[in-house]
Amino acid sequence: MEHSAEYTNSTVGLNTPAKSSIVYSELCGIEQLINNGGLNMNHLRMDYLANAILAFAHAFKRLHVELCEGQGQRCHVQFQNEINGDMILRHLSNASFTGIHGEKITFDVHGEPKPRYSLMNYVKDGDSYRWREVGQFNFQEGESQLDLHSEIVFKEHIRRLPKSECSTSCLSGEVRILTKDGDRRCCWSCAPCEVNEFMKDAYTCEKCDVGTKPNVTQSGCVAIEPIYLSYENPWAIVNMIIASCGICATLVVIGIFYLNKNTTIVKASGGTLNFILLFGVLLSYAVTFILVAKPTGFTCAVSRLIPGLCYTFSYAPVFTKTHRISKLFNKRSFGRHSKDITEKWTVFLTCLLIFVQVPIVGIWLHFDPPGTTLQYNDYQTTVLICKGAGDFSYLIGLAYPFVLILFCTLYAIQSRNIPNVFSESRYIAFTMYSTCVIWLAFIPVYMVTLSNIPLRVTSICITLGLDASVTLGMLFGPKAYVILFRQDHNQRDYFLQKTMEFSQKVTAHQMNSKLGKHGSHSSLSFDSVAQNKASTPVHSRN
Repeated sequence: MEHSAEYTNSTVGLNTPAKSSIVYSELCGIEQLINNGGLNMNHLRMDYLANAILAFAHAFKRLHVELCEGQGQRCHVQFQNEINGDMILRHLSNASFTGIHGEKITFDVHGEPKPRYSLMNYVKDGDSYRWREVGQFNFQEGESQLDLHSEIVFKEHIRRLPKSECSTSCLSGEVRILTKDGDRRCCWSCAPCEVNEFMKDAYTCEKCDVGTKPNVTQSGCVAIEPIYLSYENPWAIVNMIIASCGICATLVVIGIFYLNKNTTIVKASGGTLNFILLFGVLLSYAVTFILVAKPTGFTCAVSRLIPGLCYTFSYAPVFTKTHRISKLFNKRSFGRHSKDITEKWTVFLTCLLIFVQVPIVGIWLHFDPPGTTLQYNDYQTTVLICKGAGDFSYLIGLAYPFVLILFCTLYAIQSRNIPNVFSESRYIAFTMYSTCVIWLAFIPVYMVTLSNIPLRVTSICITLGLDASVTLGMLFGPKAYVILFRQDHNQRDYFLQKTMEFSQKVTAHQMNSKLGKHGSHSSLSFDSVAQNKASTPVHSRN
């Protein structure tokens, strides 16, 4: 206190009321000290203390007014035993006055004063350092006020604002990994969440549910928009181009055969069976447009039914054709009339073989109704597919056609040595060999494409298209060529000649067999037998 009084007296030239042996001039009050320009409160850094004292002074004044109610200045003495801290705090919270620098000082409902800070900058001044006020921060009447009246100088006279943090902010999708000292939450390292995770909070990553993925900022999860094979897909476009070319070629062949349906080569090759087979070829190409469409209940049902029927319509006629040819030219039954080689019987047998596929597919559809489902290939992709397209159940519809293909191949091998005029048997054999190769390639591809539905559907379309193209090219290409460019081979006489040549070979074989059994005294006439066998041409049995 003596030091303060001495400082005040030496600075201002006034005497302060203090117990001291030092004799000063006249006494002075606090107003004189404050109003006198020689007392620099900022220099003493006592302005906060002064404002605090003023706050209590105003609080006591309000308390005095409340207790005395105009009874005099010393009336509070009689209430001094009743005065407590809560009463003072209540009036202190409601205090509102002007500070020593003229600023308005108030308290909020919690008794906290409005923040007011002096911004001090520690700067180098010559060979020493000193504190320099560069601004003030005040919060008055709901608004913050920052007043910088001097430029802030940082390290080595750098005026750019430096960073003052032990850790930088994490980027979007990154969580904080605290340092070893877990209590110091202001220091961390950043680690990214996985591609299928979102930020549960600033410190935790959590996986999204199946069918959802993190949003752009990885702050939450959003539903994955399903993708599906559609007409805009490159795989679908390629398949549709191939199918369109096949459909056009098939329609041309159908037109050629229809316009020449009464010619010898068309009748000899099966007549009505040709058109059933061509319908199967046409269906094999056309089903591509269903398989590559957006999966719906209808398209899923059709995609189960049609592929098997395509093969059934294609290979049921081939089976009856090979059976018919085998019956016609079997060396043990050559020349014998049999009802199962007539055209009506072969058409009936073909329809019967086709009908077998219907209950198989019907039972399958009953126990496993068609529909759509979602396949989750990875964390970012959801594919809309038909039920069963993601497993091996579609092979159920191809089981019966596979049996037909197997029997057709066996018949084709048996009938491969038919005379040149009936070279269709060799073409059938080539067709069946090619079909077996295609299927041997298709099944492994179908097995390994569980997670790639577009590729799996493409494999089915390509298999159907290749089989249809082989059938169209091998079985109908040569006949169309003869119809259009070799009219001499499409005559009855040409067929009779080739048939007679074959019948003579067959008769000779039969004669040799019988002579070997009965000896050289057999009464059979080779010429008469050969002539008798040749009298019934094959084409007349259609």
